[in-house]
Amino acid sequence: MTKKIVILSEPLEALDRNKKHESVSGDAVVFAVAAKRLERVIAEVADSDKEVDIAILTALGNDTRGETILEDLRKNGIDRQYIGIIPDKKTGAYQFTGETRDKMTLEYVDRNDSAYRYLFTDKGKETVDSFLAHVDKDTTLVVTGIAVARALDNAAVERLLKTMREAKKRGAKVVVDPETRARVWENNSERAKQVLTKVFKEADMVFFSHPEDNLMLGQQLFGWNTPKNVAQGLRGLGVKNIVVRKGEDGVDVYTERGAAVHIPVNPHYNIPKEEVADTAGAGLTFMAGMLLGEMHGMSPLEAAKVAQRAATQVVRHEGMILRDDHIPPVNQLRDDRIHAPHTEILTLRAPLPASQEVTR
Repeated sequence: MTKKIVILSEPLEALDRNKKHESVSGDAVVFAVAAKRLERVIAEVADSDKEVDIAILTALGNDTRGETILEDLRKNGIDRQYIGIIPDKKTGAYQFTGETRDKMTLEYVDRNDSAYRYLFTDKGKETVDSFLAHVDKDTTLVVTGIAVARALDNAAVERLLKTMREAKKRGAKVVVDPETRARVWENNSERAKQVLTKVFKEADMVFFSHPEDNLMLGQQLFGWNTPKNVAQGLRGLGVKNIVVRKGEDGVDVYTERGAAVHIPVNPHYNIPKEEVADTAGAGLTFMAGMLLGEMHGMSPLEAAKVAQRAATQVVRHEGMILRDDHIPPVNQLRDDRIHAPHTEILTLRAPLPASQEVTR
């Protein structure tokens, strides 16, 4: 039996690959490659005979950057059938400026009018329709906040939301990983809140990072000042399954069946801060591991424990994409699945009071 995870977002070419050792990136690529590299290992841990294909739903320009991205995805075994080409638009790129890691600044290139922005317009309709034609109950669609924020205009956002709804009608599970950096939303907090609220209402599962740094808008937008507030707020919007990522403090998992657990970072593989090379990509790697665990038959608790190990591996090296030589061994993941610590936490009450709840 073959299942599939399709992530919707915008891949980018890295123009200064020597600084991060990656030729392409963007959240779609980070997630997809991590998922592909973890898939067989997690299947073995779960004693599963299922297979999970990993695909990206996006649009690229007909240019050398697009060719670079397609070739990188091919080498990594990523399904490319839902990647459209928009001839008159460019593929976006990025670069880091600054000589030392702690002083690097991220700059985007040719991204304001990139091909991805037109995926949910008439120019991308054939690609989106092709994706929907293949959606069924064995499909998981992952929608990132960047995917939403980068849509061309309000009409494109509505088409994206319609795609989420149509995927659900066809049996897909829709997962959202919101992006709340002010820069991504062009510092338009009102639009960010309005759009993300609509997106949350279409989600079966949400991965939310808390606490956030000062570049984020999440707490400012929704008034969710604690992890419990995050979970209550999302449940108030109808989200059934919620994962609150808390960095070095672990994760909280809330399921539609009422379970609520906290999973700390396992002390057996807790990494001293001086040995952390790069935390970028940890959240996406965790999400990839947890979704794969569940698709291979693990409980949400088991899947989250296995995903924690994967996330701690990616921070041990430079770059956002989990490297082949850092994939956790099967025996370690099996031990984590059974023995990693967790504690029960209070289940969610009714939605937050009206003064704190997001307007429906």
